[in-house]
Amino acid sequence: MESIKENIIQVAATQFHQVGIRNVSIDDVCAELRISKKTFYQYFDKKEELIDAVIAYGQGQHMAKVQKSIRDKNAIEVFIFMIKEIKKSAECAPFMLWHDLKKYYPYLHQ
Repeated sequence: MESIKENIIQVAATQFHQVGIRNVSIDDVCAELRISKKTFYQYFDKKEELIDAVIAYGQGQHMAKVQKSIRDKNAIEVFIFMIKEIKKSAECAPFMLWHDLKKYYPYLHQ
């Protein structure tokens, strides 16, 4: 059962990154997964909850990657790694996702 929720989050994250939050509807996510809207609403009450879950999922993925990468490294290696990660995330940040989040969902952007 949880795998359906995870699939919804992963598909929504991909779509949000590609075309922005505003351009993705619940119907789009459901069509991609071939599930009904009723199934979607068993996991999320509204689109805002899905957006919040996508953000939390992305943060969790990033933190897991960081923790794995800095394991058994000294402070200088960790510092250099973090600078590279910040630079990389700034260069390839999904503009539409963050633009839509800031403009249309400022309370989630906070």
